Amino acid sequence: MPLDLPRFVTHKTVHGHTHLYFRWQEVYRRLPNDPASEAFRIEYARALASISPEHENPIISGSVRALLRDFKSSPEWAALAPKTKAD
Repeated sequence: MPLDLPRFVTHKTVHGHTHLYFRWQEVYRRLPNDPASEAFRIEYARALASISPEHENPIISGSVRALLRDFKSSPEWAALAPKTKAD
């Protein structure tokens, strides 16, 4: 098995056989054993899509990240000119 596996992918031995799993928190999702295969890429992409960035790095209520998230979803932000948003 290769040492350079994608993020959240780990080896797990089950009943004496080693398999690749997508592991996020305590959830394991079995992946095809060939990381170079198209089937692996599809399943890995599906597993990544099942977790959101907020699950990986939760936004804590009252934090600066929460303030920014709330402002960027407000009508005031939507009304700003693109240059103002970029600045």
